[in-house]
Amino acid sequence: MSRAIISLACVWLLAPHALVHAQQSASSGIVGQVTDATQAALPGVTVTVINVGTNAARSTVTDAEGRFSIPNLPPATYQIRASLDGFADVVLEAFAVRFGETARRMLTLGVANVTEAVNVQAEAPLLQSQSASVGQVIVEKQLEELPVADRNVLNLVATAAGVSAKSFIRGALDYGRRDQYVTVDGGRDSDTSYAADGIFLSSLLFNNLALNPPSDSVQEISLLRNSFSTEFGQGQAVVSMVTKSGSNRFSGSAFENFRHHSLNARNYFAPSDQPEPKFERNRFGFTLGGPVVRNRVFGFGSFERLRARENEVNFANVPDPSFVRGDFSSVATPLRDPLTGQPFPGNMIPADRIVPFAAIQVGAIPAPNVSGPNNYRSIRPFTENTDTINIRLDQVVGRDHTLFQRYLWFDSDQVIPGATTDSGRPQIGKNLAVGHTWVISPTLVNEIRFGYNYTSHLFDRFIEGEDYLSRNWIAEGGIRNLQGGTDPRYYGRPGTSIVGFGNAVPQTGVDQGATDEVFSISSATSKVAGRHNLRFGVQAQYRELFMNTPVNPQGSFAFNGRATGSPNSRPHAVADFLLGYCSTCRGQFGTMDSNYVSPTVALFLDDVWQVTSRITLQAGLRWEYLSPWRERDNRAGSVDPITGRIAYHKVPADIPPAFAPLIIAQDDFFPAGIVRRDLNNWAPRVGLVYSVTENTVIRSGFGVYYHNLEANELQFSRMVLPFAAWFDASPQGSQLVRVDTLFPDLAAVERFPAPFSLNHDNVTPYTMQWNVNAQR
Repeated sequence: MSRAIISLACVWLLAPHALVHAQQSASSGIVGQVTDATQAALPGVTVTVINVGTNAARSTVTDAEGRFSIPNLPPATYQIRASLDGFADVVLEAFAVRFGETARRMLTLGVANVTEAVNVQAEAPLLQSQSASVGQVIVEKQLEELPVADRNVLNLVATAAGVSAKSFIRGALDYGRRDQYVTVDGGRDSDTSYAADGIFLSSLLFNNLALNPPSDSVQEISLLRNSFSTEFGQGQAVVSMVTKSGSNRFSGSAFENFRHHSLNARNYFAPSDQPEPKFERNRFGFTLGGPVVRNRVFGFGSFERLRARENEVNFANVPDPSFVRGDFSSVATPLRDPLTGQPFPGNMIPADRIVPFAAIQVGAIPAPNVSGPNNYRSIRPFTENTDTINIRLDQVVGRDHTLFQRYLWFDSDQVIPGATTDSGRPQIGKNLAVGHTWVISPTLVNEIRFGYNYTSHLFDRFIEGEDYLSRNWIAEGGIRNLQGGTDPRYYGRPGTSIVGFGNAVPQTGVDQGATDEVFSISSATSKVAGRHNLRFGVQAQYRELFMNTPVNPQGSFAFNGRATGSPNSRPHAVADFLLGYCSTCRGQFGTMDSNYVSPTVALFLDDVWQVTSRITLQAGLRWEYLSPWRERDNRAGSVDPITGRIAYHKVPADIPPAFAPLIIAQDDFFPAGIVRRDLNNWAPRVGLVYSVTENTVIRSGFGVYYHNLEANELQFSRMVLPFAAWFDASPQGSQLVRVDTLFPDLAAVERFPAPFSLNHDNVTPYTMQWNVNAQR
């Protein structure tokens, strides 16, 4: 970890004019021109912008053509004052600056008389005439007043044309998996990047939103979707959020949303002779902001809590208790003994013929409690406990330096009931942002930011009141060599499916999960040079990902009645289950646990050229390098398509001799870590804006956008010998397989089982976009 931080620091020191990470800058600003009453340009005018909330001020002087530009302003409401000796000051009140936008304003000074200043009330510009970018900004008023389901801010992003969202339903994971994303203009869900206050806010596993800030703590949301600046990368669209800052005025809010079953219609499937199923959902929180030291230090914080309890009605079709005891006397068709081929006397399976695999599970199969095909009904609670905290501090240090620190924390635990088992989904998220802005001169501004993003999630199944880790269910069931029987972390009941009875037999244990950390350090420089607004820099990122993505570590077994039936008749699949004859028999050897690392770096240059008062040209170039993921302990490999054998970055030392014919015994056969380096990620972008009139703008643009590969695909580099293997031992034809004969020792395997592999020649995916549009 310390080496990673030192490496990031070195990159920053070697690149003093660096850029904020792909989607990490708030490069807003104000440009314009000052003229006199005859529309003649006025040079030497002092233009000052003052943040209305904090009184922080920035100043510049107009050039020979009366133009001015003030870059790197945080999104806020400003007062603009223009002053020149011999002229009356002009003061523009309440001028809003949005994230990632450069606002343009023309100012006219009149000759001084008795009036010392002319105050003008600013109006929101209807058209953006300084950028070819196509997008949408959701402002604070919309966030406060529009109804948002479950207070999920992505629901507002989804109101934009061409944007679709995951259905954010109760029970969906709040982050870390595919339940939190928007797709833009036909792209994949993983092609959208997310940021908060300029800091990476995506989960590495699926490139979706890592955690959702409380809507009361968000000042505005910007959706960038076409022809946006080269400052942004790792996706064809960017959703960037700006959290609220404190000001010189104390402010706060509180809310509570309460739902109760007494206010809802009764569940149609709930039994009429029992009380109405419980439903309680209570979400509440508050915000508080204000000055810590007036005009110098400001604070803002928010807290949100969700407590949900909902009894759910679930159904399963379960076998009669006599069947699980081996008594099939009520079944008219004779059961055939697979060992003799003769019928069982009285259709009764002797107790000593029931295999341990079935014996340890029959006690968890519930008895029918209702009539009909779905003869078992359970009423158990869905629960969700979620807390979210956001804290932000801003400091004004003199006229040239501003600082901010923001910490976002999320902790949630969901339990989703099923008919026979429950699913647990604990989740944790953390996001830290630290920023410094230095006004070196009126035409030169530098930003430095440090970010940290942490996400962790897990998915497991359990039976209420049972500790699945307390027993080695796989070994007790007579199954050999599966990860669920050799690794105590993956103990649990095997996956069992009986034809006609679906999920009657519970499966328990850890399924999948991941923890990822992203450290970023970056800087950005803006330079005003005549008609050109330049922005350039570099960013560095260090990514770590721990994955536990087993593929059925407890195994997957299906029973269909073929062993105890005949070619023309399969009287009862439960009989096959009791005798242990599976029709589908699969499982995982070894371990899929892995720890990947990957540094990234990106450089960009962007130029906005005000060619004339009506024409703006935007051109830029971005280069980004996403280093191939490398497994820390070199526990990864891939199939060489030329030889059909397994190759590695480093050949494992513990490969059994029997594997020798299956591998390429050469270190660095895949030198970059399974997938080759892609150093050719150049992303040019150009845009043109033509202001036909004050109310009509034509814009066009073209851009190349590189994507961040889903880290979930890395699991395929782990499913190789000798680290892990997936075995399908399902019988073919008249063959019969009993579970207690499975699975062979890994060292005895003589051929490559069920290969998974990543393509060594994978290149970084990209999208090309262009647009032509007119606004009026």
